[in-house]
Amino acid sequence: MYKVVFLWCFQDVNSLVKTGVLIRTLGSNKWRRVEDVRDTLELKTVLPVLVNGALHWEIHRKNCFGAIDIGTEKFRAIEEPPCEPKTNTRTLTSMGELLCVYDDKLDGTHVLWIMKVYGEKESWSKDYIIKKERLGPLRKLSVKNLGNMGNGSVVLLHSETGDQGYYDLITEEFKSIKIRGIRQSSYVMNTIVHVGSFISPKIIAGTVGAQGENPIN
Repeated sequence: MYKVVFLWCFQDVNSLVKTGVLIRTLGSNKWRRVEDVRDTLELKTVLPVLVNGALHWEIHRKNCFGAIDIGTEKFRAIEEPPCEPKTNTRTLTSMGELLCVYDDKLDGTHVLWIMKVYGEKESWSKDYIIKKERLGPLRKLSVKNLGNMGNGSVVLLHSETGDQGYYDLITEEFKSIKIRGIRQSSYVMNTIVHVGSFISPKIIAGTVGAQGENPIN
């Protein structure tokens, strides 16, 4: 079963900004509204993080993230790890199948927090500290973690200036990612992590077979 999630922002009767969430199962023609979204999701600056069957966003509530469970179609708030002094920016991401928070700090380090037991605030663990001096061209920039690759020990990093690279948490080695023909100083540049699949969208939508279509096309 595959589902589509549609989100939008609106003002309520008190002129407060709220987030609307609709979910639709592919193959059906009905949208269902998630009714208990009490917080405003931050939709403009970050992409949602999929962990434990739920999509996660930053929300306009102090010390919390918002999560929408795709299976139950319910909303919940998840408490963040403690925010230490000299934290510049905080990015919500994932480490394998675990929720992760990446702190860019002003003391010359990046800190990775990992939630070992989903939904339990006490399970947040400060597992990795990355020294900025090891990040080459990214060492003097504000950096966000976009996710992990391989066996989970490699994190993909991206700066607001378009510079990017990956860092191995085990070997503590950093390598830049260069894209030929694109200026690294472009402020409109963004990086999105994708996972390849041989599954046809026609199969997902349930349209294969109706007219003898080839699922490989």
